[in-house]
Amino acid sequence: MNWKKDGALLAVGIPLSAIGFALEFSITPLTLDEVNNLDRNNINIIDRFASYNYSNGASDLSDFLLYTCMASPLLLLSSSSIRTNFGIVYGMYAESLLFGVASPAYGKWGIQRIRPYTYNPEVPLDKKLSAESKKSFFSGHTTIAFTSVVFFSTIYSKYYPNSQWNPYIWTGSLLLASTVGYLRIAAGAHFLTDVLVGAIIGTTIGYFIPKIHESDNNNSALEVPDVPTRSPVLSFQFSF
Repeated sequence: MNWKKDGALLAVGIPLSAIGFALEFSITPLTLDEVNNLDRNNINIIDRFASYNYSNGASDLSDFLLYTCMASPLLLLSSSSIRTNFGIVYGMYAESLLFGVASPAYGKWGIQRIRPYTYNPEVPLDKKLSAESKKSFFSGHTTIAFTSVVFFSTIYSKYYPNSQWNPYIWTGSLLLASTVGYLRIAAGAHFLTDVLVGAIIGTTIGYFIPKIHESDNNNSALEVPDVPTRSPVLSFQFSF
């Protein structure tokens, strides 16, 4: 970490978050006439099925699993090597969360897509008339979940590139975050495309924040062995 790189990230991320939240809170609720005129047949065929969903239980479980995803990087503390770089690792995680939390706010304000449950006649009217009903695109839960677990898996893989646990950590992490996305659809809070966009953006943030912090001196190279001068030597060097 350095002041130039991380200062730039914070200089962009902090005001971006503040502006994003201000814009999201400025969204006005639907009117009663707008709710009554909604027609699920106007939803694209890929997303339409979500308009039949509504479950408070699925919503509550998605909240719990989201917090589990956000806590997953704490498992890195079990490594003594990572603990020695505590400030760097969790400084990067704070930056990742900053962008992961802020980015959906711009989608919600800019698109103001109506949530699936708003089309469902079984949902209470007061819920439909809340400003939350216009914050479907894109899924904040899914974005943050993928940001967290991809960050966790990326950092572990960087420290232990040859670990036999890497495939299991990546698979388990992505399944956990995907479950959050599925539950958001089951709750009627988001369409499939909302979740897919959140997963892509969260994955991008969780991977590239650690990536841009890699040292310029960490180029991978195959060292030339110490051999007699007259012996033929084949050498490869890779720079990224």
